[in-house]
Amino acid sequence: MDNRLETRLAAVIATVSALESGLKDPELLSVGVAIRKTAEKLGVNDTTTRADVLMLLAEGRLVQVSHVGRRLLFPWPAQDEEAPTPWVNGAVKRGWYEITDHRQPGPAMAKVRFLFTPERLAAVMKRLREADASEKAEVQEREQRRREAYAAESAARDAEEKAAFREHYPVLADLLERLHAQVHVPGRSAMGVRVDVQENRSLGALGRVSIEVTDERFGALEAILRDGLGERGEELP
Repeated sequence: MDNRLETRLAAVIATVSALESGLKDPELLSVGVAIRKTAEKLGVNDTTTRADVLMLLAEGRLVQVSHVGRRLLFPWPAQDEEAPTPWVNGAVKRGWYEITDHRQPGPAMAKVRFLFTPERLAAVMKRLREADASEKAEVQEREQRRREAYAAESAARDAEEKAAFREHYPVLADLLERLHAQVHVPGRSAMGVRVDVQENRSLGALGRVSIEVTDERFGALEAILRDGLGERGEELP
C-alpha cells in the first residue's frame, strides 16, 4: 500500500478514535457525522474520506453497525441466544444518537449507520452484556424473593388451618396427618392431604378435607383405603 495512503488511513482511524473519546458511554457516532468531521479535521473533501472509511471497513480496521426497526445489529456470536437486544434513539437533524434498552419513538433513521473502532465496539458490547446479565440477575432475585414470601405465607396459612381443624377434630386430624405422610411426594406440586375448617354461626364448625396425589401415589392411597374399608367398603349408617 502506498505510504501516503496508509498515512491518511491511519489519520482517519486516529480521528474517529478521538471522536469516540468525546462521546458519553451510551452515545453513538454515525458514519455521516464521522466522515464530515474527519474530513474537516484532515482538510480533505468528504468523498475522499468516505472512500477511506469504506476501505477501512473492508479491512476490518473500522466497523459499521446497522439497525432494523431501531434494533442495533451488533455482531454477537451466531450461537449466542442470550445476547442482549440494544436499541437506538436519537435526533437525525442534530446527528445525535444513543443506545437504549428498549425501543423509543422518534424520527425515521433508515439510512443511518454507526461507526466504531474495533476497540470501542468490543467495550460497548461487553458493557451491554454485563448490564443485561446484571438485570437478569436482579429479576431472578426478585422472583426468588417473591416465591419465598409466597411459600412462607402459604406455610403460615396452612399451619393456621391445621391448628383450627385439630381443635375441632383432634382424632381425625391425627389420622389424616398419617395419611398425608404416606401419599405426599416431597418437593412435588401435589399437596397430599389438606384440611381446613370454617366457623358458621348457624351450623357451627364446617370441616373440609381434600386429597390430591400424583399417579405414583394412587396405589398407596388405594391400599390404605382398601385396608381400612375392606374390598367393598362398609355401608355408612
